[in-house]
Amino acid sequence: MVDVAVPDKLESGYKKLVESDSKSLLKKHLTKEIVDQLKTRKTSFGSTLLDVIQSGLENHDSGVGIYAPDAEAYTVFTKVLPPKDFRPTTSAISILPVRLMTAVNEIEKRLSFSHDCFGSLMFCPRNLGTSMRVSVHIKMPNLANKAKLAEVAAKHNLQVRDSHGEHTEAEGGIYDTSNERRLSLIEYQAVKEIIDGIAELIKI
Repeated sequence: MVDVAVPDKLESGYKKLVESDSKSLLKKHLTKEIVDQLKTRKTSFGSTLLDVIQSGLENHDSGVGIYAPDAEAYTVFTKVLPPKDFRPTTSAISILPVRLMTAVNEIEKRLSFSHDCFGSLMFCPRNLGTSMRVSVHIKMPNLANKAKLAEVAAKHNLQVRDSHGEHTEAEGGIYDTSNERRLSLIEYQAVKEIIDGIAELIKI
């Protein structure tokens, strides 16, 4: 069974999302029926529906707002996550940029974007450069040495945030880790930094 507080948080978060002016895909497709069906389920790792959609419930400006906290979540929460065969594995992380660029190129055939001599101008200035943010959720429940975490993050140019992004707690020791650098490097370097950094974080 899930923690008794989880269903209440889901109900409250869903109500706020429905009443908001959010344009997210989560608001568009998440229904009360789905919440009721999944709110008491969890994976063998302890992940709940709240772990999957909390970012979208709290950040109404999110475009999507869902995360897969573990591989089993794709099966348990299949109503809100992509099909299992869509799931990239850790070993396949290097092919994600290819998928991303393929998707962007297809979208550009159908939608017009703001372009000038500096490229696409429809993202946060922090993302100038490759515009690529590789995000990995890593579970480190026994991590107590925050100084070492900061040291490794700085060494590999990583940004380590709490479970559901900004303004949230690192519940269950899950951290959202991404590449901090986007400018003056190529996509390969961005992906390599996240792979090398995650490998070292696991050793802490």
